[in-house]
Amino acid sequence: MHVSAELAAAIRAFEIGLPDRPPIPVGQAWSNEVWQIRTVEGAYAIKLFPPLSAPRRQELEAGQRFEKLVLEAGIVPLPRPVASPAGWLVEVRSRTGLRLARCHEWMHGVATATPLGDEVVAAAGRYLGSLHALKQPGGDSSQLATLDRARWDRAVQLARAQDLGWAEGLADLAPLVDDLAVDLDVLRDQRRPMLISHRDYDPKNSLIDTSGRLVITDWDYAGPVLPGVELIVGAASFATTDRQVVAFVESYCAVAGDLPHADPLAMTAEVSDLDWLLRNVDACVRGDLGPGSAQYTTAESLISSLPHDVAIAHSWPRRLADLVTS
Repeated sequence: MHVSAELAAAIRAFEIGLPDRPPIPVGQAWSNEVWQIRTVEGAYAIKLFPPLSAPRRQELEAGQRFEKLVLEAGIVPLPRPVASPAGWLVEVRSRTGLRLARCHEWMHGVATATPLGDEVVAAAGRYLGSLHALKQPGGDSSQLATLDRARWDRAVQLARAQDLGWAEGLADLAPLVDDLAVDLDVLRDQRRPMLISHRDYDPKNSLIDTSGRLVITDWDYAGPVLPGVELIVGAASFATTDRQVVAFVESYCAVAGDLPHADPLAMTAEVSDLDWLLRNVDACVRGDLGPGSAQYTTAESLISSLPHDVAIAHSWPRRLADLVTS
């Protein structure tokens, strides 16, 4: 069977045995490769990261420390990592440079697709409350990354040069991007306290295992959050009705205590993160990817929805307060 050199190196490093069938690619964000590997030892998921900058590697390692804490505390069901003799991360060589790989035991189940049942939504709230109840200090909002306006301008310029269909829509967002940059600077200056948490708490990073239990996956982005913002994002992602939002929040508070503060300014920490939008734009302008490609379609969708997404995010703190006090 054909196995890439990078994947074969990762399989050897994690000492999980020889594959007894061809590896199966797993649908995932296009920036990483994820494979299901079956060997005589069992079933595993191996993730191959693209070459990472030193700061991104440090973030990844910090996220793993939080993942280890959660695993040892036993407060949230999650896939069990597989360690190599060198640890949870291994380095493999590729044509594009040094890559990192991770391995977890394969979790048997189904993807978590909304709408979800009430018990699953309540479990999601309880798990998030358990993460925040760990009270792992995450610094303060001064460490939030500033909005890279120069990167935005370059993306607009290159999209226009290639006459991409959504280039003018991207350019028209400039006033909104300027407002987000100003609000983000204000939020940074306020130095609001942050906690370490999952940081991408969403149904797409979860599954329902064969016993019907919610399992939270993909901890590689774990890091500092404004807890009130992560609560709102989590509730809005897992719940599909106001009643479920309240159930999510009540389950959260039963573990974590009082509802954490959030206001429209705090939500800027979520909506000003334009990296995913710009990564898709960059992929199109650098890789000559046009209509029909996943990156082109994703960029188009994110560009068209950004004003609405910002307005909805800013309205959520008041909406949540009204729901839990009604």
